[in-house]
Amino acid sequence: MKKVNLFIVIILIFKICTAQDNTVKQDGYHIFKYPNNSVSSEGLIKNGMPDGFWKSYYVTGIKKSDKKN
Repeated sequence: MKKVNLFIVIILIFKICTAQDNTVKQDGYHIFKYPNNSVSSEGLIKNGMPDGFWKSYYVTGIKKSDKKN
């Protein structure tokens, strides 16, 4: 019985660790962040795709690039 419980726990942990967020972002202005909560990128999303002017930042917060899509 202990082996079965351990197996179930291992499967659940694996499933949680490999889960992905497959939701499509709604239209509008979005800000994406690094795990340390600094801004990664920001810009407009239209029809689920980046649109217009976007800014990207390094994890330190320094601007990496500006580009138009």
